Amino acid sequence: MMKYKGAIFSIVLLIFTVIIISFLSKAENTTNVADGKGQETITVWAWGGWAQHLEDIAPIFEERNPGININVNNQGVEQVYQRLTTGLASGQSSQLPDIVQMEEQRLPIYNNNFPNSFVDLTEFGFDQYADFLPEAKVGALSNEEGNLIGLPGDIGPVGLFYRIDVFEDANVDPQSIKTWDDYIDAGKTIKEVTGIDMLGFMANDDISLYKILLQQQGSFYFNEDGEITTESKESKKAFLLMNELFHSGIAANVTNWDGRIASLQNNQVATVPGAVWWSRSLMQQVTNSKGNWRVMKLPEFKEGNTHAAADGGSNFVIPKASDNQRIAYEFIKFATTDLESLTSLVENYFMFPAYTPLYEEEIFKEGNAYFGNQKVLQLFAEISEEVPKVNYTSDYLRANITYSDELASMMLQNKSPEEAWQSVLKKLQSSTGRESSEED
Repeated sequence: MMKYKGAIFSIVLLIFTVIIISFLSKAENTTNVADGKGQETITVWAWGGWAQHLEDIAPIFEERNPGININVNNQGVEQVYQRLTTGLASGQSSQLPDIVQMEEQRLPIYNNNFPNSFVDLTEFGFDQYADFLPEAKVGALSNEEGNLIGLPGDIGPVGLFYRIDVFEDANVDPQSIKTWDDYIDAGKTIKEVTGIDMLGFMANDDISLYKILLQQQGSFYFNEDGEITTESKESKKAFLLMNELFHSGIAANVTNWDGRIASLQNNQVATVPGAVWWSRSLMQQVTNSKGNWRVMKLPEFKEGNTHAAADGGSNFVIPKASDNQRIAYEFIKFATTDLESLTSLVENYFMFPAYTPLYEEEIFKEGNAYFGNQKVLQLFAEISEEVPKVNYTSDYLRANITYSDELASMMLQNKSPEEAWQSVLKKLQSSTGRESSEED
């Protein structure tokens, strides 16, 4: 009888212990990061899919952290930057939020104009996540001291979207396209056989393609020392290829974004060299060709070179003026590194997170019906790991406008590539005071 009672007591004690451990574990996961301050409101300035996603997950974070209220202010991209610039310039912290979404090319501009305005995230231990981000993203989020000052949002690895049915009609094997020369030859065949153009060109503003062509060669507007790279062999190759693509008879000149989408809806264009976010645009706006699209890696300049480049990608910074830096950090860390949260970001908004452990999740191994059940996300995950890092510098916007203007002159006003890149160099040296890398 005593043995029986002893056994009962042991079982009860075991159950009680499990309950206590479970309670403590749950309590740890719902620790109030407000640290007893009472009700705290975290204000976020964001746009698009990220703003919607943060609104979606805010209740989860609030439930786990009683006393915290997340207020997501969904705005336009330029509105966010205008308000941020005004707030930083005025020095009035009351005008600033706790968290700001920011494209990575804008980060060095703000760092230059408003030094030390954002929290060094190594103070909160975020540097431990650096190994779980693509190299290009780590470089973009680091300051001159090498410390991370931005939490990673998404990245825009680039591929070549193509219409498999059009290729088959023209008897062109997509796998035969290894280089950009192969791409142009295939485009001529497709144009001759089907009458369909290989790509749509916004000749008045197609700077994205030029940047893609630069980056896949491991180059950009400026080198690591901040020098202008216009005279580099990579830059010249990109100019010459842009000119050839436009004037080779395989490109449709579309005037704007709506025109580009219309050309795809009307079966006038066979390929799109573009970032992963084009997947969402195609699925939502080009529904009449569902099942006929596929994706492959970009052609190379020379077989054996790299395919990889990125276009787009945003992150989050925490202004030092915030009174709730720790809480702001915990919320955005949750948004950008929690696998369940990121899975919902992909499912609901088809955005491509920069946090690489997500790439091992089931959602990245699934086929996509729109793309003939191809594992599109898996392909872009491979590409993202190969994207070369670039130095945007504080003069990125000046360079972007200058290159865009001169490329348009080359394509629409018959300026030679040599004249165009020489004009870019002269203008950038004058407007930025930077020296040329003088590479050849």
